[in-house]
Amino acid sequence: MAEILIVGAGVSGLATAAFLDGEGHDITVLEANDAPGGNVRTEHVGGRTLDRAANGWLNSEPAMDRLLARTGLTDQQLPASDRRAPRWIFADGKMQAAPMSPLRLATTGLLSGWSKLRLLGEPFVGKASPEADETIADFVSRRLGSGFNARMVGPMVAGIYAARPDQISLQAAFPKMWQMEQEYGSLFIAALRRRRGGAPPGHLTTMKRGAGQLTGAIAEQLGDRLRCGVTVKAIERRRDDWQVHTADSVLRADAVVLACPAWAQAPIVRGLDRELADVLDSIPY
Repeated sequence: MAEILIVGAGVSGLATAAFLDGEGHDITVLEANDAPGGNVRTEHVGGRTLDRAANGWLNSEPAMDRLLARTGLTDQQLPASDRRAPRWIFADGKMQAAPMSPLRLATTGLLSGWSKLRLLGEPFVGKASPEADETIADFVSRRLGSGFNARMVGPMVAGIYAARPDQISLQAAFPKMWQMEQEYGSLFIAALRRRRGGAPPGHLTTMKRGAGQLTGAIAEQLGDRLRCGVTVKAIERRRDDWQVHTADSVLRADAVVLACPAWAQAPIVRGLDRELADVLDSIPY
């Protein structure tokens, strides 16, 4: 059994703790904020459930099923109602239904006539080099046109990542789209060959008491092994273990997991690897 110290009690750190705890390891989680959960938090106001950030997940990931089973929350899942299937985009001063089928794409007012014609040329666009690391905006503009990127992809990326398409790597965020181009040379041809649209598989799912119910349940299971209000300053590699320096103590661990944001990891690892710290510090948030 190893003593493992996890830095960061957002959903990533808490999920890591839940899995490692189930394998019998001695777990300690340190969180700089006063409460766990990171950006995944839920409030209950006036009888309504309000998620502050992420409000669910697609149920096509087996690891999520294992996490829910480990935390005893399998029966607390709540699938989104099919009656709420339409997605809406605010454009030109009004709400407009996102076109989720070829027919609606051809008739939508979200795209200009030129943007619709530009889509027809997608199968004839050459594919990028496998070594290229394009942003989502670069990839979509190259294959589908700048109008499609601005009107369709921009709102989607904002809803998922709270960022702009020109800030995110395609391979990091949507690796399947990159694979479709590399394998078939065209997104349209890939969709036809696979006999499905471009939407990711799975059904949108949340918890009966909001997404924060998951992080809250893991935090409760950890009990006093989760310590909030503790800021990690640095980690130091010794011969057989690690030393973790906080503001007022030094802790020992067989292994350390950094599950905090890149900008918080940078000062922690600077004493070990200055070049790595600079790379982490350069990642935009």
